[in-house]
Amino acid sequence: MDSLKGNFLWTRHALREAIEDLLKPSEVEKALQECIVMESGLGKQKAVCKTNGTYCTVIFVKMKFGIKIITCWKSSEWEIRAFDQEVKK
Repeated sequence: MDSLKGNFLWTRHALREAIEDLLKPSEVEKALQECIVMESGLGKQKAVCKTNGTYCTVIFVKMKFGIKIITCWKSSEWEIRAFDQEVKK
């Protein structure tokens, strides 16, 4: 598990997507403190975390000031299985 600490900056798109999926940004930020970074590339990273019984997927970049969240959504079944497999390792 990775630890994403620091300040969080949400794009409007990320906030809209999270709210549409009934995810609270403050709870996502808390869950990102203990998440699994599943892939990275082109400077962006993808994390899956569990918040209040719901899994969410977050695309973000690490910046000097902290974490910039580009988008966030309720995880798919595939992402949930991958998260569970990583936790078991």
